[in-house]
Amino acid sequence: MLAKKLAVSMMLALLFLSKPLWAQSFNLPDTMDSVAQLIVVGIDGRSPQVTGTAFFVGDGSLVATAAHVYWAMGSQINNQRGGIMFLQKVSLKGDHMFRVPVELIKTDDEHDVALFGLDRRAITAMWPDFKIKPLSLAKQVPEIGESTVFLGYFGSDQLPIGISGMIAGFSKVQVASGLIDDLIVDGMANAGQSGGPLISIKTGEVVGIMTISVPMVGVSAAGTTPAHSGVSRATSVQYLVRLMEASAVPK
Repeated sequence: MLAKKLAVSMMLALLFLSKPLWAQSFNLPDTMDSVAQLIVVGIDGRSPQVTGTAFFVGDGSLVATAAHVYWAMGSQINNQRGGIMFLQKVSLKGDHMFRVPVELIKTDDEHDVALFGLDRRAITAMWPDFKIKPLSLAKQVPEIGESTVFLGYFGSDQLPIGISGMIAGFSKVQVASGLIDDLIVDGMANAGQSGGPLISIKTGEVVGIMTISVPMVGVSAAGTTPAHSGVSRATSVQYLVRLMEASAVPK
């Protein structure tokens, strides 16, 4: 009888104390290693200009971001009369870093997605212990109410941050080819976080790419920065999957 009670007690303890499967598979600090900054270094020697966030995909020789981040890099190069696009990452302690050139593979401007290629050996040469961790891409659209976290860089800060939020809904956006669905996230993205991954906490997979914070309507005085509504838009990761398929790159 005593043995049976002990067995039941152990089963209840395991039931209430064990982590759910998604908590065992998703690790935020480890996932931080999968994002890096996109910067432009001008030939005139000025300080690097940060344009957004990118994340490793495929076989690790690719990074994805928002297409408008790529166009911002082009504007910086024009402003500096020449420059080079780099992917940069600094360790938490600041004792390691890499800065490697990236080359555009393809953009999907309508859906705000861009894909870059890089030489993995260049990263290893600068940071031998760094392990490239490509993120998995979701095959299904997330559900409303699903918990997520989006990763990116706040302005020119050299360390990424994670902001939690849920999928609050979907938004129809008119583009030349028709209507597309954007994801609406209950969390505010900041400058520098564009292009970062929106990750489902349940699966650990990328469900979207952060694009823009949604401003409130009719609350800002003329000439001032628009007030934000506290929600952000993300383009569906399915458009990145299609871009990779069209580009015939390693998956």
